[in-house]
Amino acid sequence: PCSLTCAGIGRRNSGGILRWLDSSSNPGYVFMMIEIENCNFVSAPVITVTTVTAGSKLVVCPAVTVWHLSKTVFYVYSVEHTSAYRMEQEECIVHWSAFGYNC
Repeated sequence: PCSLTCAGIGRRNSGGILRWLDSSSNPGYVFMMIEIENCNFVSAPVITVTTVTAGSKLVVCPAVTVWHLSKTVFYVYSVEHTSAYRMEQEECIVHWSAFGYNC
């Protein structure tokens, strides 16, 4: 009864850091912070992520990987060269699922 699945979408145009940002430490890559504190995990969950376009364009959004995972937040990081501008123009969003425990 303690296991929990939580899912959501990291929107490309969210305010603050909840949007695509160019990496200053790894030029040519982008990242996005995704908050999961409302899922109420007691420890860091297992996360799956994928990118899709929210628009009507026929594009393939760059793949991402999970980075810096905790029970309340995680980051997705591009695995190929791209830019925040491109991710915005192609309307790329992140679909995520988290699997963990709440007790």
